[in-house]
Amino acid sequence: MSQPMKDVGIPLTVEAMTDQLVNKPTEDEVVKPGETLVLDSFRVRPDQLVSFIHDLTVAKKGEGPLNYRLRTVVSKSSSDGLEEIKGDILPLDYRRHPRGTWPGSTIQSTFPEYRVGAPTKSYMISNGVTDNLMSKEDSTIPELTQANIGHFGAVYRVRIPVKKTTPGTEVVEVQLNPRGGNYSGVLKTRAGTFVIPLTNPMKESILIYRQTVSQGETVLEFDLMHAGGSSTPLAISVETMDK
Repeated sequence: MSQPMKDVGIPLTVEAMTDQLVNKPTEDEVVKPGETLVLDSFRVRPDQLVSFIHDLTVAKKGEGPLNYRLRTVVSKSSSDGLEEIKGDILPLDYRRHPRGTWPGSTIQSTFPEYRVGAPTKSYMISNGVTDNLMSKEDSTIPELTQANIGHFGAVYRVRIPVKKTTPGTEVVEVQLNPRGGNYSGVLKTRAGTFVIPLTNPMKESILIYRQTVSQGETVLEFDLMHAGGSSTPLAISVETMDK
């Protein structure tokens, strides 16, 4: 794939953010201790880049704690049973950006209140400092994890309270600007779901809201999923426009 963000990242993110993941109807499978169930499989051609998301529910049948593992395995032969591959996990190759497993995949973030008329405020997300929520230490298996500081694969749910203390109306803009490198993603607002095309850092920005606000409090909300990026963080700016 010559453009992984365009060819893989964006289509996958669009399906996840618009509830269009393919439904694979199955019976309720009971997996006994020591057994392995293959959830999905597909062929990978030479020099092909693939990516996938699975949304599933695992529940305990009977009493006792729930204990299970999800594994991704590869076989060079189509005759090999994938469920029979149970050897040791391959050592981490940090050059390949391995990730880990965390308790949740939705990030809830409420920004500080913005007062209409105040100077532009800019908040940084997915920078590994102010919102380092998917750290190596917080993963389920720290020794087999590299931090996911960019929150790839997660839905970032942003809430911005805007307060106007004077009569009349003003226009407030909310923009997204990549700071670390080329970026793409999917944005969901009250107006719908939108693809963010490949965006150059520091030169281009994405308009999220141009909102007319009256006296009182207005809450601007949106969801964001990163489709890919040469680097994060991202800046989210709130600004009162000149009349």
